[in-house]
Parts: sequence; C-alpha cells; structure tokens
Amino acid sequence: ARDPDMVDALIGDIADPNEYLVSADPIVTHAEEIKDVFKRNTIEDICDRLRHYAEGEAAAASPWAAKALDAIMKGSPTSLKVTFEALKRSRVMTLEEALKMEYRMLHRFMEGHDFYEGVRAILVDKDNKPTWQPASLAEVTDQMVAEYFDPVPTELQFTHVNEYSKKAMQGSNPEYDGKGLHSKL
Repeated sequence: ARDPDMVDALIGDIADPNEYLVSADPIVTHAEEIKDVFKRNTIEDICDRLRHYAEGEAAAASPWAAKALDAIMKGSPTSLKVTFEALKRSRVMTLEEALKMEYRMLHRFMEGHDFYEGVRAILVDKDNKPTWQPASLAEVTDQMVAEYFDPVPTELQFTHVNEYSKKAMQGSNPEYDGKGLHSKL
C-alpha cells in the first residue's frame, strides 16, 4: 500500500516547492520590482522607473523591465494615458459605471486618429511604424485625456435585471408581489 504522507515527505526532502516558480515565472521572480514600478501615479513615472531597472548596473540590469518599457513605448501615447486614467478611475466604480466609462472611451477612440493608425501599421501595411498623434507622452495633456471620459451623444443604458425580472414575473404570474416573493408562500 502507498502511504501519501511518506511520499510527501520524500518529495519534500528533495524538492523545493518554490524552485520552479522562482526560476520560470517572471512575475514571481520580479514581484518586488513590478510592485515598485507600477505603484507610480503617472505613465511617465512608470516609464522612468522601468528605465531605472532596465539600465541598471550591468549585473543589475533587468531584461523584463527593458521589454516592458519597449512594449509601452511602442503604444499610442494617448491610449497609454487614457487607459492608465481608466484604471485609476475604475478602482472605485461599480461594474455598470465601469462599462459606461469604457463605452465613452470606445467612442472617443473611434473618433480619434490613433486607433486607425494602429490598425494601418499593424494589420494593413504591416510596417509596424505607426505615426501617433500626439507623438509623445509629454504632448498628451490632461484635458485631452479628460475628454475621453466626457458623456457621448448616446449614452450606454442598462435595463437592470431586477426591473426586467419584476416586469416579466408580474406579467406571467398574478401571484408575484413585485418583491421577489410570492404572496402566498
């Protein structure tokens, strides 16, 4: 018969349960650096901190930070700032509020230049050389970012499940009392 405790003890004697995670998973390996980078209040500060890690002393230079910085810098500066602002705002939003915010952002992105430029550069011409407008983070003003969150002509509307359910139940069941309970129960 097999003894599960003995098997666990043998495995425990020869294996480090964190060894695989630490060596293979960059999130675990660089958790402290990642926390330090992404706790910043602006995209510019995040990029500066990534640069700090990416360009550290030869022994301390961090390839993950260099890759992350490169990926961020390839993106639309406007999209980066708007997305970062959306993440900050969404921390205190309900799901409905967050979906309405995303809907507004979608409309603004579709009205702008960078979405279409990204599609052109990546999917159509495949030159991978988008020309963003504005071209740098410094050129994207707080006012430009704020406009992505302004109301749009046709706002997203929700029919709450509870209201819909009440109407459906009242129409199909005369005993339904509108409070979620049947009056005879």
